This record gives sequence, structure tokens and C-alpha cells, in this order.
Amino acid sequence: MVRRFVWLWALSGLACGPDPVILVDTGQSYSTDTGSLDTADEDSTYFVPVMWQVQEVMFRWQDGRFNDFYLESGGSPVSSTMTIRFLTQEFLETGSSNERCDWTTELKLREENSRDDPDLWVGMQLEPVTQNTDCTDFDPEEWEGGDPREHMETTSLWFGVGPMQALSGVLESLYDSAGQSWATDGEPYAFSLYFGLWSEENWGLWSTEVNYAIAYAVNADGVIQYDSDGAAELVEVNEGIPNGVVRALPYHSHTMDQLPP
Repeated sequence: MVRRFVWLWALSGLACGPDPVILVDTGQSYSTDTGSLDTADEDSTYFVPVMWQVQEVMFRWQDGRFNDFYLESGGSPVSSTMTIRFLTQEFLETGSSNERCDWTTELKLREENSRDDPDLWVGMQLEPVTQNTDCTDFDPEEWEGGDPREHMETTSLWFGVGPMQALSGVLESLYDSAGQSWATDGEPYAFSLYFGLWSEENWGLWSTEVNYAIAYAVNADGVIQYDSDGAAELVEVNEGIPNGVVRALPYHSHTMDQLPP
């Protein structure tokens, strides 16, 4: 068996600037005998995703709702969003950017729902609406119109936010291997995003820790604050979602049968 890895942004900085990267195991593997995670026709002209991930979630949560935020004073408001990334087998083998595509929804709250999970600070059932996507040419027999839009806009998207659990040990090892202090640079600021994966065995959405998260400090107007070096200031974690702009980045990828229906 061969382990697959992907490069991810580290727990600092914003997407608008260069950040250090760390190597993170997707937790998935594929057989070197078949070299494939599915049985799709290799000659198919369709975009055939075999895995997906919650690529990025970025939001400001205040007074029980999603709020816009600002990257800089006087800038344009930025809405809270979630991006789902679809990956083909060729992407897993080569990393080609042509073999992945993204679907992004603005975060609109249907209702708060912790799914009776005592470890979560808050759970959110979403009203998914496509903000943008570059996904096309999916198999029309499986995806209406050949793209995932209709499925994603009617799917049961749920996520929760809470203290870091299983990922804590993983990230501590990554910090140590990078020569950074987890105790001072990571642990005080890190928490997790839990996503509702579909489970046939449990006949429903299964709350799973899939992304690690940090929060950027904001002022009263929702503008992200920066230190003297120009880096976004991080908010320390206490007992609840930090008051700031939450940014969650992926650790795990998932097979297509775990995509919520």
C-alpha cells in the first residue's frame, strides 16, 4: 500500500500572502496493484471524482449568525464561505490542478443544531447555495446536468466547531518535526471543525473531525487585525468559538460514498 500526502497551509497568515507549508497525510491509501480508488472507465471523458474534502471554511460567527468581515479597513465586505474540493484519481497520483475542482457556498444558517454532541461548542445546519464553482463535465448519469450544483444545493450540509481532539496529537508531531513549539505556537490557538459525513452503517450524518482551525482577531467593525510584521493576529481559544474570523483547513480527504446525500 502507498500512502498519499498533500501540501497544506500552516496555521498562520492569510490566503493573500505566502505562508509556510506542512506535509499532511490525507489518511487515505490505494492499492499499487490496481492503482485506483474506483472502477471508473479509464477512457471516460467525464470528470470522475473519487474523493472530496472540505477544502476551506472561513467565517465570522457573532450573535448566533454568520457575519461579513473585512481583510483591511475600508475594504470590501467578505462573506462567510465553505469550499468543497473534488479530486480525481489522477490528482491523487500526480497532483495535477486540472484534476480537481471546487464548489463554494456562502454560509447561510438554516438552524443551530449540535446533533446532541456534548463536545461541540456549536453545530450549524446550512442552506447551501452555489456562490461559484469550476466543476463541469461530471457523469450526467450520476450528476444532474453533468455538474454537482444541483446535488450540492439540496444536500444536507452540517458542520460543528469544538475543541481539538484526535488531530491534536497529529499537529503536535507536525509542529515538532518543523522545529516549532506546539505548546506556544499551536495549541493555544487551534481547534477543530467537525463535518457531517454520510455513513451507510449508521444511516445518517456522522460527526467527524475533519479540519483544523484557527481564528483571526477582528475589531468592532469586523476588520482583521495585524501585528507590526503584517501577520494576522491569532485569538487564543477558551470555552467557545473565538471572537474573530475562523479559518478551517483540511486534514482528511473522504471517499465519494461519504458525501452527504
